Amino acid sequence: MLCFNEGSGLLSSHEGELFYDDQNQPGKALAELVNFMQAMAAGRQFTQQVCAVLQKHSLIQPWPITVPGDGGAKTLATGMFRIDEAALNQLGMDALLELRNAGALLPAYCQLLSTQHVPMLFKLADAHAQAQAMAAAPVPVKGKELDLSFLEGRETLKFF
Repeated sequence: MLCFNEGSGLLSSHEGELFYDDQNQPGKALAELVNFMQAMAAGRQFTQQVCAVLQKHSLIQPWPITVPGDGGAKTLATGMFRIDEAALNQLGMDALLELRNAGALLPAYCQLLSTQHVPMLFKLADAHAQAQAMAAAPVPVKGKELDLSFLEGRETLKFF
């Protein structure tokens, strides 16, 4: 079911794209939106099925992501989960077949492989925080004028 908020101020009777054409068929934009929403619903259903079979075999475990810091380890994220690799490696053939037939093996292995990128996420977060701090730092000034003395003696920029 597709719904919209008539009071949003985003709907117009005299400009923009029509929801329906002259033959009372969905317009292009509406058809694309409906297709997208149907794909999302199908993906959600598949994800729930995969998670159910992974949980059935006790392969999902909590994953508190921690990062080392000056004052010791710091937990950055809670409420996240990961695949228990040791439990996956101990599964019997019947359970592995069930996971394969449910389409759960590929997402399980992808999640396990993706964990190698967590340290890079921490580095990127640090770089982002440093860039924000530099952008927020005050520009050096002498009195009420901008201090450009750091440019003196350079051949790349000249001010006249």
